[in-house]
Amino acid sequence: MKNKNNITASSSSTSASKVGRVGYEFKSRFKIVGLPLLHISFAFKTNGAPIPAIGLISIGQFGAGIINISQFGIGILSLSQFTISVFAAAQVALAYSCISQVGLYINQGCGQVVTSILDILSNF
Repeated sequence: MKNKNNITASSSSTSASKVGRVGYEFKSRFKIVGLPLLHISFAFKTNGAPIPAIGLISIGQFGAGIINISQFGIGILSLSQFTISVFAAAQVALAYSCISQVGLYINQGCGQVVTSILDILSNF
């Protein structure tokens, strides 16, 4: 159902959107430790604030999850443009191990401008 502001409204927990939101959002009904198994969010509140994807598997512009695919994300295993992660494939990463264009890592990393945090700290 659409209201006069062209915002989709639905009562289902797996709906594409809810009242006061613009864009696409999906949350699986199956939860582990209170987090949805899958949360996909390319949605924004009507004031323009993004709605982050938070779940065991998170996909969206902003995301946090065990497995994260996002533009800006936090996760254990992350495929992002900008990320803080344990294992990352990203354009810009702060991670334990990473493959990135620009990155800081603890254990190992490779990419264009990638360096160890421990090397930086040893210079002080």
